[in-house]
Amino acid sequence: TLQSPEYTGLRVDPSFPFELPPDLDFEGNQIRRIPNLISQTKASYQFPEETGGLKVWGTWNYTDERFVDDANNVILPSYHVFGLGASVNVSENVSLNAVGRNLTNEIGLTEGNPREGQVVGSTQDIFMARPILGRNAQVSLTYSF
Repeated sequence: TLQSPEYTGLRVDPSFPFELPPDLDFEGNQIRRIPNLISQTKASYQFPEETGGLKVWGTWNYTDERFVDDANNVILPSYHVFGLGASVNVSENVSLNAVGRNLTNEIGLTEGNPREGQVVGSTQDIFMARPILGRNAQVSLTYSF
């Protein structure tokens, strides 16, 4: 998804109950937590049935940088996540599945603290955010009745 999300006509109401400068104007600022580019790509290959129906795939997800606040003061950096997976039929009713995610152990933040600084973000030394999971793997057996 390629987009250009920006505010149009967003200004601070003078009766806003918090201490903010009354002349804040967010016209043209990027909408908080929405990146300009989000990409998800998946490629897969199904081997012939003689291989037990082996299927392999790879994924690549990209999230562009985005802002935590309406004022566009605090930036969450972009990140890439790569993954691989495979599944094979062990028998007529049982399949073995294996998936590895974030194989490069990328560090990424999905969003900033949604409870603080949504209008004008905090630029303190401590910042709370929701991270993506580090490198991980999952192996499972599936039984079909």
